[in-house]
Amino acid sequence: MRRTATCLALLVAVLLLGLPTAAPAEEGNIARVIFIKPKPGMTAQYEAGTKNHIEWHRAQKDTWTWQHWMTISGEGTGTHGVGTFGHTWDDFDNPAVSEEADQADVQANIAPYVESARVTYWAFLKDLSRPGEGEAAMGSVTLFRLHPGKESDFRHLIKKIRDAAEKTDRPVRVEWYELLNGGDHPTFALVIPRANWAAFKPPAQSLSAMLEEVYGRHEAEQILEDLAKLVKHVSSEIFRTRPDLSYIPEKK
Repeated sequence: MRRTATCLALLVAVLLLGLPTAAPAEEGNIARVIFIKPKPGMTAQYEAGTKNHIEWHRAQKDTWTWQHWMTISGEGTGTHGVGTFGHTWDDFDNPAVSEEADQADVQANIAPYVESARVTYWAFLKDLSRPGEGEAAMGSVTLFRLHPGKESDFRHLIKKIRDAAEKTDRPVRVEWYELLNGGDHPTFALVIPRANWAAFKPPAQSLSAMLEEVYGRHEAEQILEDLAKLVKHVSSEIFRTRPDLSYIPEKK
C-alpha cells in the first residue's frame, strides 16, 4: 500500500512539474537529433536520397548545419544520425527553411527507404564539457540512464571530474548532452570525438588516478562510488562521421 501511494505521488509530481528535470536551457544549446534506420538492403538508396535532399537544402540556401553520422557498433549498428546543433527553442518556431517543403522533399527522396525514424532533443552541457576543434572522423557515445531524480547529483559529480581533467590537462576532449525529449529519462550522453581507431587507446593516466591526484584517494574513491549509485544502466556505441551526407551552409 505504501509503495502504491509513493508511485501515485511521483506520478502527480511528474504531471504537475513535467519530466525530465533538465538543466536550464542556455542560449543556443539545443540540438535536434534524428535517428534513422534504413530498410534492410536499402542503405545505398537511402544514402543516394539523402544526397539529393542535401542539394535541396543547398538550393534553399539553408543557414542551419545538418551533421550526419553512422553507428558502427552497439545496439544501433547500421543506424544513421542526423543532427542540427546550437539552437534555442525559438529557432524551431522559425526554421531557416519551410518545414512543410522540407518534409515534402524528405518524403520524395528519403522516406521510401526508411524503416524507422526517431526525433530527439538534447541540451549541450557546456559546463561539463571539454570540446575539441573541428569535426572528428569518428567517435564514441556512452549513454548513462540514471535513477529518477538524480540529475543534479550526476551533474555535480561530472563537474568535479571535468574540473580535475582541466587541472591535470587530460588529453581527452568530451562533450556532454542531456536528453530533453524523445527517450528514456533521465539520460545523459558522453560523446568523445576520435581521430581514428588508434585514438580509442585509453590515456596513460587512469580516471581514478587523475581524480586521486586532484582530490586525494578518499575523495576520488567517493566520487566514483557515488557516481555508480546514480546510474541504472550504461550502454555504448561507436560512430563514423559522414561528411558526404552532411549539409554545411556556405560561409557568407
